[in-house]
Amino acid sequence: MKRKKTTRRRKQGVNLVNLAQSAIIANATTEGLFGVNLAEFLTGRVDGKFNPGADGYSTITLPELLGFSKSGFSFDKIGGNYGGMSFAKGVQYNFARKGPQMLATLVIVPGAFKVAEKLTAKPRRDANKLLKMAGLNTVVKV
Repeated sequence: MKRKKTTRRRKQGVNLVNLAQSAIIANATTEGLFGVNLAEFLTGRVDGKFNPGADGYSTITLPELLGFSKSGFSFDKIGGNYGGMSFAKGVQYNFARKGPQMLATLVIVPGAFKVAEKLTAKPRRDANKLLKMAGLNTVVKV
């Protein structure tokens, strides 16, 4: 009876190139739809202030959508407060202002990363060999 050959999957680290591409695309999306960059969307801190729900209908953040405001959490604030306007109006306004830029970024960035990936294949391969020799290949990959 033949033994079934098992393939062992190596644990791989975080691919920094893929992480950078994902961050750029996520940032373009939050700016194009919610009027804030990715960090502002996630934290609710716009222009250095935490003021979800009272920063205008075109500024939409995750804490605001989850029901948080400057004074704390409230069930009746889930979904956000947009100054008498709807969530859809805020997204429409942001898309009208930054939609073309967002769409261009969503199309151009993956192509640019593919070209850069091909141009930098050898240096990245060398860097990954160094990381492997240092024992860091399970943590990070370039």
